[in-house]
Amino acid sequence: MRHPATQAVERYYTLFNEKDWPGITAMFDLPATILVGPRKVLLEKLEAVTALYRGLGDKCVDEGVVRVSWDRGSFALFQVHDDLAIVKTVVTREAADRTPIKTWSCSYTLRLVGADWLFTHNVRRRRRRQGRSNISVNLTAERSQRTASDTASSEPAAASSMTGR
Repeated sequence: MRHPATQAVERYYTLFNEKDWPGITAMFDLPATILVGPRKVLLEKLEAVTALYRGLGDKCVDEGVVRVSWDRGSFALFQVHDDLAIVKTVVTREAADRTPIKTWSCSYTLRLVGADWLFTHNVRRRRRRQGRSNISVNLTAERSQRTASDTASSEPAAASSMTGR
């Protein structure tokens, strides 16, 4: 069975393809920092998350992107604490004919808040453990150097597709 943090990342991709910006917004434990291309964006309010993702959706449409796809086999989970995980994946923006437009290697930091795994950059510790300092980590997405042919050959038959951007 897949870890709930990994399932959260897949849900995020699904929501992106569905252009469900409020659904994506609900997946953030604010404040959070993300890298969008070369810029670092600090998200402190829910409205800022929604606006950012609406803008990214519009940009994808301008670039001819109709969906993102991902390879479940590319998911790597790093459980940092019981309530903190990093999920690394590879995601591809695709045209209508499934031609890869861009492929990215992504790392997501998620924190367990109640029953939900949410994107975060601040790790709030209830108590400081002896010999350990507080931790701050970022939600990042970095462009992969993979070629379009590498992406096409690595795309799994079971990869989910979404109808976003």
